[in-house]
Amino acid sequence: SNSAGRHSMTNAAQFRAAVQMQNRGLYDLAAAEWSELLTRHPDDPLAPKARHYRGVCLFQQQHYDDAIEDFERVIAAEPDFELLEETYANLGLAQYNRSQQSIASANLVAKYRQQAIATLSSQLEKFPRGNFTPQALYYRGEALYSSGKLSEATESYRTLAEKFPDHDLRPQA
Repeated sequence: SNSAGRHSMTNAAQFRAAVQMQNRGLYDLAAAEWSELLTRHPDDPLAPKARHYRGVCLFQQQHYDDAIEDFERVIAAEPDFELLEETYANLGLAQYNRSQQSIASANLVAKYRQQAIATLSSQLEKFPRGNFTPQALYYRGEALYSSGKLSEATESYRTLAEKFPDHDLRPQA
């Protein structure tokens, strides 16, 4: 497919419109625009960014399963993606939030919790000093605690408190 010139996402007013709708919190409208762009330009250089942003919109609407699918696809396909740390952070949080939903069966709760722990652990390995490191430590601690892994949870919370003493997700003393 021709991803150059005016047929690419780069120059598409639709891409800018989707960004603007997302920034205004119109997540349902933005998600629809991202979906249309991805259908029309699946191989575009900006397709990973569109998929990441669609995942964010789905996440904001609490459509966690669909958001998880988008984030997982970006991570699997784009090892050098510029927003990769954020994609990991969003995936881990989507998995964690999915485990918290009351509609989840006990089996699903455990499954999504384990996935969240694995995702956030991978994120922390790949981006040990990243912008989303404190959030990852916090939610990894929450997921570990909920799974009954108390010593590992304690380690996550301790690391957060030691390395990021001023972070707003630090447990209240």
